[in-house]
Amino acid sequence: MSANQEFASATALRQNLDQPGFLKKFTPAHHLIEAAPKVTWSDLFPYLRYQIVTCPDLTDFYQVNQELAVRIRVALKSSETIEELVEQVATKRYTKARVRRLLTYILVGARQEELPSGVHILGFSEQGRQHLSKLKGKVELVSRIGKEPWNSLTQQADKVYQLGNPVLREQNFGRVPLILL
Repeated sequence: MSANQEFASATALRQNLDQPGFLKKFTPAHHLIEAAPKVTWSDLFPYLRYQIVTCPDLTDFYQVNQELAVRIRVALKSSETIEELVEQVATKRYTKARVRRLLTYILVGARQEELPSGVHILGFSEQGRQHLSKLKGKVELVSRIGKEPWNSLTQQADKVYQLGNPVLREQNFGRVPLILL
């Protein structure tokens, strides 16, 4: 990032959560981010390890093929951290980003047949509202978690995330989209 940038990417914000000066520079409500309970991969790694060790067939998880399943199991034996696991599983063909995504699927128990078909609306502007009205009827739009059963995986992922920090509250259930006008 250059010194004269006015905004930071979501990735940059996540990578600098422990840097109050960075947050203050790039987020108007930095105090809310600083005060919020945090969850890191280190907090969730024991749960991921458990999922991998106890699952008889990792290919049951979304996008995990046989080659990746073997690589993950072998790498787990010598990995003490999530970073080590990702490093050992990643190849030119399987990027670190893809490996992290697959490990997330394993952690939350995402299986191909359980994936939601709808789009969860988190928020929108006036322009977004117009776009959503065009999509209505063509695509399943879900505005409130808990309203329909399609989102059981979202609720399950939320519960897994809460395991990382007991102070965390429910993240999704019953929340309505943020409307920016």
